[in-house]
Amino acid sequence: MRFFFVFLNFFLTVWFTNVFSQTIRPPDPYSAVIQLNPAYTAYRNCTQFNLNSYQTHFDTYFSVSAEHDLRKFNSSVGFILSNRIEGDGVLQTQAIQILYTYLLYEKEHQSVRLGFSPTLTIQSVHPESIILPSNLPVNGARAKDGTLFKPKISPNFKLSALFLSKNYQAGIIFDGFQQFPNIVKKIPSVSIHFGKIISLLSKKTLIMPNIIVVSDNGNSYFWAGLRLNKNFFFINFSINFQHNINTLSPIFTVGINYSKYRLSYTYKTTPYPDFGLIQTVHGINLGYELACKKQRKNMQTIYCIDF
Repeated sequence: MRFFFVFLNFFLTVWFTNVFSQTIRPPDPYSAVIQLNPAYTAYRNCTQFNLNSYQTHFDTYFSVSAEHDLRKFNSSVGFILSNRIEGDGVLQTQAIQILYTYLLYEKEHQSVRLGFSPTLTIQSVHPESIILPSNLPVNGARAKDGTLFKPKISPNFKLSALFLSKNYQAGIIFDGFQQFPNIVKKIPSVSIHFGKIISLLSKKTLIMPNIIVVSDNGNSYFWAGLRLNKNFFFINFSINFQHNINTLSPIFTVGINYSKYRLSYTYKTTPYPDFGLIQTVHGINLGYELACKKQRKNMQTIYCIDF
């Protein structure tokens, strides 16, 4: 009987991780836009460094990223290094993501950018971190060839497009072309985001109602939010609905974007009435702009929301 509970615990942990946790979704997608859409890479023509972290009752996520504009080649490049720890260290997922953006079109108040982002993901299980009331060794469940707890390595890539203008931002992302094919058959997810930029008080105040719709391997996600930028201060309030588990999550982000620095805090709460649980997420985002290039002579300013 004890072995049954050990096996059940291990099976559920590995199954849910492999099926659901490959696509990392920050609590507020607009707090880490290059993870939402790779075509945002260096969209402000700046060299930028970012630290992004969030924590729940069940997992901890941390990433460091960098972006650089290659105007000479109509391109931008970057990378994201991330680590996710779940279940008090039982499950760990590391990822190396490369970002590339090509500026396809730019004229007056409009631009079109294409993004490509390959990712290498390494997921490992650490049975020694599983806490059992009877202190039973889990190593006894290891297969003879030692493959049960062997790290799983998987490549993946995203394709995306982004439209920026004085009044609108819109994009589409295809994600998850190959992730752990031996465990779960995953079709690419499709994400669409759209925002309407409204400028007030001589463009010192920007408001952007926005929506994000995601179809991911049979699961559906929906965000609807309102972002306000006032001088160096910004706030974002949104609602996230997950169709597969029928949950509604309010998300609140507040931050400052002063000179070369950016700091934001995100709070998200998700009730699970069927289980009597409430999950809370606390997220921190730090950004630093090292250098920004001047606007091109043939370009008029695109009043983008600063993320």
